[in-house]
Amino acid sequence: MADGLTVGEAVWWVQAETVVGFLNIYQHFHDEEALQKALRCWQFIKDYLIDRENGEWYWSRLADGSLNTVDDKAGFWKCPYHNTRMCLEVMERDLPAMR
Repeated sequence: MADGLTVGEAVWWVQAETVVGFLNIYQHFHDEEALQKALRCWQFIKDYLIDRENGEWYWSRLADGSLNTVDDKAGFWKCPYHNTRMCLEVMERDLPAMR
C-alpha cells in the first residue's frame, strides 16, 4: 500500500501505454505534471524492465520487486506492438525531455 493505492505487479505493456497516455495529456493540455509522470514511468522502464544484457523488456516486476522471468520476453503483442509503439510515439513527438 502506497499513498492509499495498492501497488502490485508492474507489467510491461501498462508501463509503455502509461508513458504514451501522459505524453498525450502533456501535449494537449500543456500539463507539466503529466510530463513528469511520463518521465518517471520511462525512468522506471529503463531502470527495472529493460534487459540490458540480453535485450528486450522483462514481462514485469512483481509486487515484491523481483523480476518476472516466467512469462515471455517477446510475443505477438509484446515487442512488435506496445514497446515499439511507445518508442515510435516518443520519437515522432521529438520531445527533448524524453531523450
